[in-house]
Amino acid sequence: MIRDIFRKYPNKYEGLLTDICENLNNLDDPEAKASIVWIIGEYIEIIDNADELMANFVENFKDEPDVVQQQILTSCMKLYLLRPEDGQ
Repeated sequence: MIRDIFRKYPNKYEGLLTDICENLNNLDDPEAKASIVWIIGEYIEIIDNADELMANFVENFKDEPDVVQQQILTSCMKLYLLRPEDGQ
């Protein structure tokens, strides 16, 4: 649901990004994880520690469901393209 709000109202709720990123460890649902990874990818230029957040998801990549894996790959590519020094 959060992903849909960010899609419908881009750049309107950026103030929530910090709170969302602080609660990543509480996610169990694959769709919720995929949504959070999507949000990180969409706001990769704004989230200062996006590289660290993505590194945490990459560590468990093999254990994640397909929907989360796909979103991790997409967001990592965005990180690499927009912030190459952090994306390596």
